[in-house]
Amino acid sequence: MAKGFTFKQFHVNDHGCGMPVSTDGVLLGAWATLTPHAPILDIGCGSGILA
Repeated sequence: MAKGFTFKQFHVNDHGCGMPVSTDGVLLGAWATLTPHAPILDIGCGSGILA
């Protein structure tokens, strides 16, 4: 089995990464409500996946 992070149909190969992808960023991204052209700030989620 390939190492990395798999969620639904997506797979991120983060082998050797200091801050690997986890479910925290995926869940926060799914929970966040976005408004078009509104700025967002991703602080402390680890890998910067939301950025």
